[in-house]
Amino acid sequence: MNRMTRYKNGACAIAMALAVTGAALAQTRQPDASARDYPSKPIRLVVPSAPGGGTDIIARLIAQGLNESWGQAVVVDNRGGAGGIPGVTVVAKASAPDGYTMLLGSNGHLSFATAIYSKLPYDPQKDLATVSLAANQPFIVAVNASLPVNSMKEFIAYAKSHPGDMRYGSGGSGTASHLGTELLQLATGISLTHIPYKGTGPGIAALMSGEIQVLVAGLGTVLPQVKSGRIKALGFLSLQSVFV
Repeated sequence: MNRMTRYKNGACAIAMALAVTGAALAQTRQPDASARDYPSKPIRLVVPSAPGGGTDIIARLIAQGLNESWGQAVVVDNRGGAGGIPGVTVVAKASAPDGYTMLLGSNGHLSFATAIYSKLPYDPQKDLATVSLAANQPFIVAVNASLPVNSMKEFIAYAKSHPGDMRYGSGGSGTASHLGTELLQLATGISLTHIPYKGTGPGIAALMSGEIQVLVAGLGTVLPQVKSGRIKALGFLSLQSVFV
């Protein structure tokens, strides 16, 4: 199998964050009476992608657990499109940075975007405060069930014999699924055509329908459809960057 260039973000890190100002950050370090009563009203958990993707699935599990623990509603608010930037901006620029507007974002939203775009409407370092790492999930290389390949070796050979003919989906330009597939192309010398979606949820639907032939996405997005036989998983991109 092809060994790829080491890629430290081979797993998609998903982190919870909230809007913060200097005063609000100081309050989180030295909580007053109102902070000790938190939460006293419903919380909005923004997911910067469309429903159905791995981040959305994890967000709904977290929301359910927090609801049961806190006794307050935690409402998932999907804000897909433009690589997740509008969704992150909703939280970063929240009118009341008091912890009641939270974000569940991945490394694409919080890290990659700062390197790709010269101007962003938010600064993750200044406008957001990290709450916790929520999950780590490996990238899975998945293909449409009708594609005549059953291994990474066969896939690479097939792609090289059909340069530019196959379409791959992503959760949007600049997201982890997009950059992960670009890395795959660079490492193996294949050429695929990019089709961005508003999240990996719509991407997985496009993969099953045959609108695209390839999708690199988190385990949570891919696994249910692999088990159903509607798509095929060929390998994964791990922290050691080895396809198996």
